[in-house]
Amino acid sequence: MEKSFLYDNLNKLSSNEIVDRLKMDGYTDDAKAVAIHILNERNIPVPTFEKNYASPKMPFYKSHPIWFWTFFGAGVAILIRLIQKIVHAF
Repeated sequence: MEKSFLYDNLNKLSSNEIVDRLKMDGYTDDAKAVAIHILNERNIPVPTFEKNYASPKMPFYKSHPIWFWTFFGAGVAILIRLIQKIVHAF
């Protein structure tokens, strides 16, 4: 039961995510065995553990959801209007 649950969850990940986590040694022994099995099924070479490996960083604009940019844009628009009103008041 547990291995099937683990298999289903790891199989949802992309191959690049699994490879990155294997390189970082971010899995327990059971999860590592399942991840290696999944990579073998996908015909992807299994990476070796790399000491001090850091996964690539996601750009700032991609790491924040759309609601963040919506409220940020609305805040900037309000700020611009306030500045324009203050400038035109003098």
